[in-house]
Amino acid sequence: MNNYKKKILASIITTFFFLPAGFAAEAESALTADNIEKKVNQLHSDSTDLERDIGLLEKDLLFPPLTRVEVFLSIDPELDFSLKNVALSLDGDEKSFHIYTSADTTALQMGGLQQFWEGNVALGQHEVTVEFLGVNVKGKQVKKTVTKKFEKTRKGLAFELQVNKGDNAVTPTFAIKAWNNR
Repeated sequence: MNNYKKKILASIITTFFFLPAGFAAEAESALTADNIEKKVNQLHSDSTDLERDIGLLEKDLLFPPLTRVEVFLSIDPELDFSLKNVALSLDGDEKSFHIYTSADTTALQMGGLQQFWEGNVALGQHEVTVEFLGVNVKGKQVKKTVTKKFEKTRKGLAFELQVNKGDNAVTPTFAIKAWNNR
């Protein structure tokens, strides 16, 4: 083969083997850059869904509906009362205690609902006792203990600890309200 034919053959080989590879790499690179963002977003979405599902499964395993009791706390938005702390006891055993900052109280007075406690309770008769401590609009300390007896059945059970506006503007009322349970 003469030199001229060798050069043409070399250019044909280069064209068929290297040039398409370069174009393919460039096209793949552009395609990959677009797809990477889509894939990352999809992975983020999938991991968020998976995290939610794992959290729900964990909750059902740790607190099965058969024994689950949830307690929430709310404050009447019209009430001028500074909640300082709340202690919850179940059958004489303290289960939860929370100290409130002014930011916590403000959030609750804006309509927030705090998940105060969640736990397992055996089937049967029980007594929940809640001790509220706070300061009224006149700066006077208010301490109140509220007790409620309940029967734990095979369904989930939830209560709301309520701090409400009383008959007069100075003294709030405190209550434990059973929700229509699940």
